[in-house]
Amino acid sequence: MKILSVVAAVPPYRGGLAHAAYREACSVAHHPSVERYTLLTMGPHGEDQALTSTLQQVVIKPLWRNGLAGSILRRIGREIKQHDIIYLHYPFFGTNEVVAFFALLYKKPLIIRYHMDAHDPGWRRVLYWPYQKIWLPFFLKAADKVIFSSFEYAASSVAASFFKKHRNLCAEIPFGVDTQFFSPGAPDPALIARYHLRPDARRILFVGGLDRAHYFKGVSVLLDAFTTWQRRQKELWELVIVGDGDCKEIYERYAQKNGILKAVHFLGRVPDEDLPGLYRSATFFTLPSLDSSEAFGIVLVESLSCGTPVIASNLPGVSSIIHKTDGGAMAAPGNVSDIQKAWEMVNERLRRETSWRRSRAFEVPRASNRRTAGYAPSARRDLVPRLSSKDRNRICIFVFSLLVFPDQFYVYVYTSHGGHPA
Repeated sequence: MKILSVVAAVPPYRGGLAHAAYREACSVAHHPSVERYTLLTMGPHGEDQALTSTLQQVVIKPLWRNGLAGSILRRIGREIKQHDIIYLHYPFFGTNEVVAFFALLYKKPLIIRYHMDAHDPGWRRVLYWPYQKIWLPFFLKAADKVIFSSFEYAASSVAASFFKKHRNLCAEIPFGVDTQFFSPGAPDPALIARYHLRPDARRILFVGGLDRAHYFKGVSVLLDAFTTWQRRQKELWELVIVGDGDCKEIYERYAQKNGILKAVHFLGRVPDEDLPGLYRSATFFTLPSLDSSEAFGIVLVESLSCGTPVIASNLPGVSSIIHKTDGGAMAAPGNVSDIQKAWEMVNERLRRETSWRRSRAFEVPRASNRRTAGYAPSARRDLVPRLSSKDRNRICIFVFSLLVFPDQFYVYVYTSHGGHPA
């Protein structure tokens, strides 16, 4: 079986979508039924390379002169034709419809992993609304299967109407982590010293992107909550922020303005091998997401797997992790007071219950085995009632309209949500 996985970004880009797709690829590529697994992405950086004997990475680099017709469409079409199953990670603006078009053209089974809704706090919101209302429904109908991290999220997402009408086409498969890598353990004094943290301090940890595309992570809300929390506590507390991006300096200046910069450690990007140790060193982890752009929060599962309780926003999909693991508390999105109450509750429970530990509910091998079973090729004859002639015409019009777009505009569009940094 040859699987083509199309995704907006892959590591070293730091983002939940990129890492989830990459980890998934590494797991599924080793399944006995997989002959070849190809990660196809796009951008000015990276090279085609064989990652393992069955896993390869293909990077399509836009060319300014040739336009999409020369540099993108033909390559995507060729890759889709050469594979048995197409696995598309949504959102990947512009490319979503191209992949659906070629999957229909070559009669290839199409599986869509719906990672999250697409929102934007700036002017681009006026573009997202018509896209979600007009293009998204028929694009999803082109799929043989649409995978959500939780049905709770699906039922409240922008794709809710599709989910309700086509429940038989949907599957619930949460993201997994490797619990041998993310495992409980004592804090490492050497790691704490290397990152210049206080060994006697209690610690709140955040891990996430600090770029504009990840505005929804709620870092400024986290800083506001920590400002008053630190002043009220008798114990010494630190806030550790792991991640990088074009908003990092903005957050640093905000922390300085709040008078907490000495207690906030912006570590930037850290090696993957240091993440488990940072999770173990934390008193608890916090993910104060603002809206449904946060659909799951795999960092919550990483933290729980390392034995560290979590506080997360009460959002569909995200809250399912707390419910299933009893590993922390929830707070209203964007509510500083609620976050502080959740911190107090978790902190008090840690004092009372020293054995309060992590859950194994989202282990990678279990999730990937279920996912591989869903890759079984399916006939496409049932697409006829789902996709009307009007729907098929829309896909064709959208794809061929891309021919007039210069590549640099295309790169700008897709990097605005989850793509490689330019």
